[in-house]
Amino acid sequence: MAGLEQGEVSLGAASIYWLPDMLHSFQVLHPSIHFRLSQCSLAEMPQRLETGACDFCFLSTPLVKPGIRWEALRTEEILLVVPPMHRLAGQEIVPLSEVAHESVVIEKVGSGLRDLMDTCCQQAGFTLHPSYEIDEPAAPFAFVKAQLGVGFTTALMEKRAHEHTLPSLHLTNPTCQRPFGIGWHQKHYLSQAAQAFYQFVREYCAHLEQDVSPSYLSRASE
Repeated sequence: MAGLEQGEVSLGAASIYWLPDMLHSFQVLHPSIHFRLSQCSLAEMPQRLETGACDFCFLSTPLVKPGIRWEALRTEEILLVVPPMHRLAGQEIVPLSEVAHESVVIEKVGSGLRDLMDTCCQQAGFTLHPSYEIDEPAAPFAFVKAQLGVGFTTALMEKRAHEHTLPSLHLTNPTCQRPFGIGWHQKHYLSQAAQAFYQFVREYCAHLEQDVSPSYLSRASE
């Protein structure tokens, strides 16, 4: 049995740009555990878990499939990302209705973020008509920086937006949020390394959740 001194954990996620900070924190505690990362779509995740290609998959939508278990880790805020010189760039909080007449860069229908934003936009009284639909979750940042439209990102990816020097704004009316969780197959053996990582992820995300300040919501209602 692979112990904590030489274990390996395989992970799947739609986007892996947010993983390094978490993996670094884990490997400070367990430097000899290695990771295999797979960037995969939501549709691919059940098969990867069923075949054992991934010990865990990170996703926002629960996987409803026999043998697969999904556990919520935290609630993610969805942020609006705009070019530095955009008319909204100086704002901290904006109503979602401000996006109604903007060119939008977003993932294709079927992705968790796209489906959520379609629903939120309908609640705000308009239908989202993207100018650019893409497959890569991190690609919108380059499009927004090129002033081809505005985009949406999750709180986990906000650091990536800042690396592109893009302002990120809180959205209200409605507040846009989604669950974020981890999935695994109950019938597959999880090594000691995988079990240790699972416990670490729960504690890591609980800490992130505590650090999220809802103060902007109270300011938005003033």
